[in-house]
Amino acid sequence: MLTRILRYLRWLETGSLVVLFAAMLLVACAQTVMRNFLGTGFIWGEELTREAVLWITMIGGLAAIGQRSHIRIDIAERFVPERWMPALNFVACVSASLVCLLVAYFSLKLVRWEFEDGYSGIGVVPSWILVSIIPFAGFAMGIRFAIQAFVRQTK
Repeated sequence: MLTRILRYLRWLETGSLVVLFAAMLLVACAQTVMRNFLGTGFIWGEELTREAVLWITMIGGLAAIGQRSHIRIDIAERFVPERWMPALNFVACVSASLVCLLVAYFSLKLVRWEFEDGYSGIGVVPSWILVSIIPFAGFAMGIRFAIQAFVRQTK
């Protein structure tokens, strides 16, 4: 059952990334063509592109952690004996989990400020909804790192 859930999560992450990237690319290309040839563009084009980059970054990071293909500083792995690797992996995952959970906690303040200030986002979508990906992804990344801390890594 857990394998099935993880497969659906991977499918959802990949699908979201494809849709967001395609939309961002389409809007950016249309914006460029419209500005150069028609002297106009979408009013919301720049904001959509900027927010799409944020969402792609956060969902891409979440997907990379889920597949254990995220950026790692592995200098210690070259000098530490093999028998210490599980402990090193545990410390690294717990540390990364704590950092991600702190990012999630403090970014909730950003979402609250955006809500209170009432900044507009894209069209009728308020800004606080658009930046809510930061605490959501931070929390999900923290949970994934915490799970990886207790799951033995296979190569």
